[in-house]
Amino acid sequence: MARKKEPYKTQKETKERNEHKILTALSMGSMKNSEIKRVSGLSDAGLSSVLTRMRKDGKIAKSGTGKNTSYHSKTAGTAKQIWYLGHVLSDLRENDCKYRIDYSDNHLSEAFGYGSSWGIVSHLFLAKEIKRLNLFSKKDIFQYERDIYESILSKINKKEISFDQTKKGKIVLAFEIDYERLTESIVAHKDINHKKLVNARLKELKK
Repeated sequence: MARKKEPYKTQKETKERNEHKILTALSMGSMKNSEIKRVSGLSDAGLSSVLTRMRKDGKIAKSGTGKNTSYHSKTAGTAKQIWYLGHVLSDLRENDCKYRIDYSDNHLSEAFGYGSSWGIVSHLFLAKEIKRLNLFSKKDIFQYERDIYESILSKINKKEISFDQTKKGKIVLAFEIDYERLTESIVAHKDINHKKLVNARLKELKK
């Protein structure tokens, strides 16, 4: 039986998640109270409490008065600090998201002997606003899993990396897809610009 979380720990996690929502919103620039409320999804009372605490802790600052009141972040938070996967998943689960484990259904595969593929298992969290998922099929996910395995295998065979058979544990590699930004990118897509971006990024990664 799973152990119930202690009240203090639950309160601490809620506090961190609420602050994370505010910092994520303000990472785009200063915002008014109504804008932060819309983006964060917090109630009026909850938002007021969080904003007051964060101002007291020196994490955000307030400017203007009345309807012109706005807030901005005072912390030097980076995207890597703001985009914490644990908070993202918690928000999705609290908002009745769809969840699928082993999306490629490898555990039902005769080819794999009814087991997971190469120790790789896919997890899919889908916001409830997205009624139907058609971005990728089970075959697509299987191919992504295969590519990861073959890439690791190739690097090991070439002695570019090594592994330790005495080690145990889990590794989570996640890709968070912003559906709105993805569709905007596809609509504005131009092959020549895409190739330039990819080539420039590959050059950066060689440095």
